[in-house]
Amino acid sequence: MKTLTQGRPLKVILLFAVPLYIGQLFQLCYSLFDTRIIGGALGEVSLAAVGATASLSDLLIEFLNGVICGFGVIIAKVYGGKDEKKLKAVIGATVTLSVLATLLISGVCLLFLPRILHVLQVDQALAPEALSYIRIIIAGLLATSLYNICTAVLRSVGDSFTPLVFLILANLLNIGLDYLLYAACTAAWRELPSLRSSPRRFPPSCAFSICASNTRRFASAYEICCPAGTSAAG
Repeated sequence: MKTLTQGRPLKVILLFAVPLYIGQLFQLCYSLFDTRIIGGALGEVSLAAVGATASLSDLLIEFLNGVICGFGVIIAKVYGGKDEKKLKAVIGATVTLSVLATLLISGVCLLFLPRILHVLQVDQALAPEALSYIRIIIAGLLATSLYNICTAVLRSVGDSFTPLVFLILANLLNIGLDYLLYAACTAAWRELPSLRSSPRRFPPSCAFSICASNTRRFASAYEICCPAGTSAAG
């Protein structure tokens, strides 16, 4: 925990703000990699389905993040007043109210999701994939909110570097697993050509074993399954 009211103002502000800007850059890179993977692996329809729900996912995530940042202002004020007992109470209230708000919004959105996509005028050709994608995003809002709560608390007490470290690690892990799992699963699918015509001939454990085997050979599997123009369907 740091005190932002001591020291040279410019230096203190820069040391606090620079990690915020770096974090935004990593989030942008993460989005670009995801777009590249979706467009190259699943095709134009899947990429369009993701784009069709971007406004909804951004609205939900940023609204909840705004609520949590508002709590962060109160935490920072109490921390500045050096009232430890009240600080613990405010952080507890922040976690409770943020989680409840996330669960409420997630539940309502999941319940009325088909109608929401209709109001957004999502094309019928994109609707099935768009629905599947946005359901996963909404189901994961709680995890996103928990991360944002931790980030808000740390930034409220003057620590903007620790959230950046975890953000970078999470982004690198996400990008790595995207390529790893896509390469391994696509290579496994290619090694079971008859599975596509008669899925019942092979138990799931067989496909999983081949997938695990290809995971250990990621470098070669990536070259096999990711040439220009290759799709996940093989």
